[in-house]
Amino acid sequence: MTQRDDVPNCANPPAATPERTLPPHAPACFGCGSENPAGLGLRAWRVDDEIHGEVTFKQHHSGAPTFAHGGAVATAIDDCLGFLLYLIEEPGVTARLEVDYRKPVLIETPYVLRARVDRRDGRKIFASIEMRDPNGVLAAEGTALFVTVSIEHFTRDLPQDWKERAKELGELPW
Repeated sequence: MTQRDDVPNCANPPAATPERTLPPHAPACFGCGSENPAGLGLRAWRVDDEIHGEVTFKQHHSGAPTFAHGGAVATAIDDCLGFLLYLIEEPGVTARLEVDYRKPVLIETPYVLRARVDRRDGRKIFASIEMRDPNGVLAAEGTALFVTVSIEHFTRDLPQDWKERAKELGELPW
């Protein structure tokens, strides 16, 4: 497990500030929603053609003592990859997610994520991601296949309170 020299500012990524942070997928999203007290609190922002994110797993995200649960790590990876849909400006869903765990992911430790679109084939979006510890050491990495869908995929069964909230905002957050 080595540090990569080609990952700039991995130990000190640019801070996510309110003006740089992308809006959550949904207010109660387990990965990034600000209204989910049990959520991961992932914050993400665009850097050129990538999405960068940061997450610190809390005690309630643990598996073994001091380690983040593998499912919580996979959720952070999936959620950060999902922000790539903001770049292509189309709604989509995860069709496949593969995560390789390279070292234990610790709770109460900040991790930096970098996601990118590798290629596109029609509705299929192939993407990859890295998650690094504060020293720039690779902790987990993954690949995903997203499939673009129509906005109706999300809105046809939307609860009434969300429809009202979308009217207040003028649009859905995604």
